[in-house]
Amino acid sequence: MIVTRQQLLIDINNIIKEDTEWWRRVRKRDKKNLRVLIGHGKKSNRKKSYVKKGGPYTKDPPKYSGIKAGPGLGLLEESTTEANTRFKGFLDSAKPGDKLEFKVKKPIERFWFIDYFTPGKKYVATIRPDNKVSVTTDRGLKDKTKKELMEALFAKGPICDVLDCEQSYATIGGERVALCKFLGKCKSDTGFKITPDTPLEPGQKSIIATKLTNKYLPKAKPGFIEKVAAAVGGQKLIKTIKDIIEFFKKLFDKISDMFGMSTPGHGSLQKTIMGTMGSTSLNNIAAGNGKTIMYIGNSQTSAVGRGAFGSWAQGKGYKRPPNKNKYSFTGSGGTANGYPTHWIDHPSLEKLLTDEKDKIGLAIICLGDSQNKSWDTDAGKLVNYLRKKIPGISVLWVGAPPIQKWSTKYSHKRNPSRIKTNEKIKSASKTNNFTFIDPFEYLTNNELKSSYSDGLHMSHAGAGRLLSKTLSGHQPGQGVTQVAAGPVANQIKKLSASQRNIAAIIEREFMTAGLPASIAAAAIVNAHSESGLKPLAVGDGGSAVGLFGCHKNGAAAYLKRDKKYKDAFTETRRRFQEYKKNHGHPGYGARMLALGGDIYKNNPNDIRFDPVANTKIILRVVLGSFGTKLRQRAKQGADIAELAAIFSRDVERPAAEAEQMASRSSKAKRWFA
Repeated sequence: MIVTRQQLLIDINNIIKEDTEWWRRVRKRDKKNLRVLIGHGKKSNRKKSYVKKGGPYTKDPPKYSGIKAGPGLGLLEESTTEANTRFKGFLDSAKPGDKLEFKVKKPIERFWFIDYFTPGKKYVATIRPDNKVSVTTDRGLKDKTKKELMEALFAKGPICDVLDCEQSYATIGGERVALCKFLGKCKSDTGFKITPDTPLEPGQKSIIATKLTNKYLPKAKPGFIEKVAAAVGGQKLIKTIKDIIEFFKKLFDKISDMFGMSTPGHGSLQKTIMGTMGSTSLNNIAAGNGKTIMYIGNSQTSAVGRGAFGSWAQGKGYKRPPNKNKYSFTGSGGTANGYPTHWIDHPSLEKLLTDEKDKIGLAIICLGDSQNKSWDTDAGKLVNYLRKKIPGISVLWVGAPPIQKWSTKYSHKRNPSRIKTNEKIKSASKTNNFTFIDPFEYLTNNELKSSYSDGLHMSHAGAGRLLSKTLSGHQPGQGVTQVAAGPVANQIKKLSASQRNIAAIIEREFMTAGLPASIAAAAIVNAHSESGLKPLAVGDGGSAVGLFGCHKNGAAAYLKRDKKYKDAFTETRRRFQEYKKNHGHPGYGARMLALGGDIYKNNPNDIRFDPVANTKIILRVVLGSFGTKLRQRAKQGADIAELAAIFSRDVERPAAEAEQMASRSSKAKRWFA
C-alpha cells in the first residue's frame, strides 16, 4: 500500500468540501455557465441551441446586493470598501484576548518609523486588557492603539491587497476562522484556501480520520476505525492538515511494511502509530566544544555508533576517544549485557565516568532488541545514571533496525517486537529528554543487501544511509516533502530513498517550468555532483550552499540584494572557516552535513537549504541567458551526457571546468544508458 502525502492532501481537501454548503461548491461552476449562456466564452459554445446568439449582453447592468455608497462607485471599489469596513468592525469590537494572526503580501517598511513586516512571515496582533494592541514585528513586540494599526494597514491599499487574507486568521471569543471568510473575500469554493498549514476546526479531525481509514482500509474492523478516529480526535499534537497527513502516512506505511496489504485488527498497532508523533532529531544535540564521545551498545555499535553517528558527532565538535576500548561498553542483544540496567553501577563504566568526568560530553547508545522487558523505564534509568555522574552530558540513542526479510523467514515475527521496544525507548526519550533515532521510521524490512552485513546487523554503508536520511530533511513529521518519483528519477538505479525523493523534486520543478526531461536529467546529475543530492550541503568555504551548491557570486547572487541573505552568506563563510580552523576541513560526508544542519538550525527560514527553493534558484539561471545553449541543444535532440556537460559549464560553472564536464558527462552515461 503506497499512499503519498499529496494524495492524502487531495483526499482531505475533498472531505472538507463534502461538509461545505452546496451553493459554495457549485458557485464557481454556475458563474462560468452563466457567462456561457449570455454569450461569453469560446465560439464553439455559442453554437449550442440554448446559448444566446450574437454578441454577449452588455447593456443591462449586473445585478448585485451590497452597499450603495453613492454614484460612481464600481463593484471592485464597493467590495474593497465593504472588506475594509468589516475589518474595522472586527478590530473595534474585539475584546481582550481576541487576536489576529496575519501574513502580509507586500513589505510594510518603516512601520511606525522603526518597524516593518515582511511577506511570508507570520505576525500576531493581540488585544490587551487596556484595549490596545500588542503586535509582533520584525523588530520585536510593539504596543499600539487600534486606530494606529488600522491606519498603517489601510494606508497601503485595500486590506486584502495588504494582508494575505486566505493565510490570516481572526480569533474571536475563542473561535478561530480564516480572515477571508470573516471578510467575505475567500477565493476557493470551501471559503478558504486549503494548504498543509491550514488549521483543523474542532470535530474535523475525527471525521477526516474515519473517512481516510474507511477509504484505504475498507476491510478494517469497526472497532479499529473507531480507535483511529478517537486517537486522532484526542491527539493534541495534531493541529493542522500537515499533522494529520503525517499521522496517516506513518500509519499506512507501517501497515504496509508489517502486514502487506492485509488489515490488522490489533490494538497494539494503535500504540505503535501514536508513538511516531513528536520524534526528536539530531538538532537537539548540543555543540561538542572539544568534549569526547563514549559508547554503550550491542553488536550494532561498530557501524552505527562508532561509525556513522560517531563521524557525525565529530562534525558537531566532539572528539573520538583516544582509546576505543576504554570508552566503549558493548554486549550482545538478547542477553543481560545488552540491556540498560546491566551498565548501571558497572565497575568499568563507573570508573570511566569518575576519571573522565570533565572530558566526556556525549554518550552514543545503541541498544534495543526483542527482549520483552521494561525498556521505557529502564532506558530512562540508564540516562539518568549517566547524567548523575556527568551533569550536562548529551545522550544520542539509536534503536534496533529492521531485520531483513531476505535474511530470515522469521523477520515478520521479530520486527514487531523490535518496533515495540523502540516505541518504549522513544517514550522514555520524551519523559527524560534525550535524543532517540528509530531506524524503523527511515528504513524498511526490504532494504538493499549492501545496507546490512547479514540482514540483522547494519553495515557501515547502511548506517551511513540511515544517518543521511535523518539529516536530509526526512525527520518524522517535518522536513522535505515526499514526492512521487517520475520517469527520470525512477530510471536512476543507485540512489537511496532520500536521494530519489530529492531527484523527484528536481524533476518535478524542471518539468513544471516547461523544460524537457533531458534537461531535468542533466540537472539531477549536476546536483548529485555538487551536493550528493543532500540539501544541507555547504562547500567552497561556505560560499556555495544547498542542493545545487548555489554560489553567493553565481546563481544565488541576487539573494544578496536582501540584507538578511547577504548577512547569511557572511555567517555561513564565518562558520565554515571557524570549523576548518578548529577541526580541519569538514570534507563532503557526515561532518559537512552536520555543519550545514547546525547552520540551518540557527536560521530555519533560510531558503538556501530548502530543496525546492534551491532548485528554483538554479532554474533562474537555466531559463536565463546562461541557459540559452543548454535549451538550444536540448531542442536539437542532444543526449543527456552532452546536456550534463553543458549544464556544468554554463550553469554551475565549477573551477575545474573541463574536468567536471567530463566527470558529469560520464556519470550521465552510466545513469541513463
